[in-house]
Amino acid sequence: MVPFEGVDAGGLAAGVRVVAHITPEAGEKLSIIALKRFCSENLLSYMSPDVFKFHEALPRTSTDKVDYQTLLQS
Repeated sequence: MVPFEGVDAGGLAAGVRVVAHITPEAGEKLSIIALKRFCSENLLSYMSPDVFKFHEALPRTSTDKVDYQTLLQS
């Protein structure tokens, strides 16, 4: 993923729509408008997220990988 100031971690989950799961850096307040603009400038249109979801931490598996099954349920 292309870095965005203030984002600690993130991931994309695609199904019917593209969802961006974002973990802001401590104390950061992110603007969805700024995130959408950033994505439209740096990603192809079909890759731009339809939805942005914010998390304190991304769920992890026992091997410390992002748990995408849990993200899809959130």
